[in-house]
Amino acid sequence: MTVEGRQLYDSLLSVEMMSGPCAVTFAGSGYVRMAMAGISGRWPAVGITAGTATSGDTDNSMGVLVRYWGVVHADNFDFASYARGQAIWLGQSGGFANSPPGSGMPQQILGMVVDGSGMFVGNLCPGWVGSGQITQTMLASGVGGTSVSLTTSFTAGEALSGGEFLVFSGAKIVTLAYASGTWDHASVVAVAAAAAISGASIACETLCGRDVRVQMEASLSGLAAGKPVYLSALDRGACTTIAPTTSGNTSKLLGWISSTSGYLSGSVASSLLSIVFQPGQQILLG
Repeated sequence: MTVEGRQLYDSLLSVEMMSGPCAVTFAGSGYVRMAMAGISGRWPAVGITAGTATSGDTDNSMGVLVRYWGVVHADNFDFASYARGQAIWLGQSGGFANSPPGSGMPQQILGMVVDGSGMFVGNLCPGWVGSGQITQTMLASGVGGTSVSLTTSFTAGEALSGGEFLVFSGAKIVTLAYASGTWDHASVVAVAAAAAISGASIACETLCGRDVRVQMEASLSGLAAGKPVYLSALDRGACTTIAPTTSGNTSKLLGWISSTSGYLSGSVASSLLSIVFQPGQQILLG
């Protein structure tokens, strides 16, 4: 693996012709091939290539530059129809998509759009099938028995509701996160999995890649799967699809919408929807 500036990449051999850009998955013995959400054994994607794998080797394998992390620009990237910050998904037949593939197929986020010809690749989720991203049934048989838990318990530092975003305010003590406070107030570590009164133990979602129900700001419009969500500067513990822009606030990416089912455009307490929980970089706005 090569580290250059803010990119991680490898030059690997492909077992098939590939016309970039596309996502790739391992094909065994260090070789790669095009990743596809619609074909078994063709996922998860491990990186992306912006170029074309051309023939020439005597073993009929082609060299390809695979990027794992960093901002990548290429003339053949076409994100003109995407919004900046929008999630890029693994496509059903290879390539990129602006929304997750259909039910029953693995749904994997590859990165996000930075402009019309560039994307950020990184923190590739392993993908999920159906409605749950990381679930109990994905654990190997016999590992941990029935005692395995996909949540972590902390102590509520104030009254909390399920789906609220949380930060540490003390040793294993969590309180509501919000983007209009100090830097620490936006350093999200978990999502409340249930309600709890102050001082009580609370189960929290902490694993990146989990599909979780979260609190959204009320009266949002234009919600769709694949849209990024940010920590709200208006409602403590909630998120929004509108990135904060006010000086002194913190822009904190929390993940991407996976489903808008059940969203009620009313009070924050009833405005729940599903996201892929994948906290990203936070920026203090000047």
